Amino acid sequence: MFQRIVRPFVLSVLSLFPAVALSIVVQSAVFAKESPAPTGSYTLITNNVYDRGDQTGLKAGTVSVRAYQSGALVFDSLTEENGWVAFVAKDGGTSSGDRVVVEFDHPELGGLVRFMIEPGKLDIR
Repeated sequence: MFQRIVRPFVLSVLSLFPAVALSIVVQSAVFAKESPAPTGSYTLITNNVYDRGDQTGLKAGTVSVRAYQSGALVFDSLTEENGWVAFVAKDGGTSSGDRVVVEFDHPELGGLVRFMIEPGKLDIR
């Protein structure tokens, strides 16, 4: 929910003790609140992901994305099948734009399938 922003500042001991040239770095943590997630009604879009573009190959899994009336896309859920391992690279919403990117990797076969959806475009490679 919060993003940590670290602001270093330096206290100079030189002004207190002129003979000593020593600086102390102190970390100050400030928390900035992220933009809120979209609210309201949405349509759930679910896509099957295969390792071939014609969807005749090995099924990697499914990805579900929420499409809000405002046009925002937000990652909802995924399933992994047949030994594929999924990683959500971008989850959409306001923190990473309206693009959802999920990468499926198959450690035994060495395959990689990238699922990407943004308003008006769906790309599975």
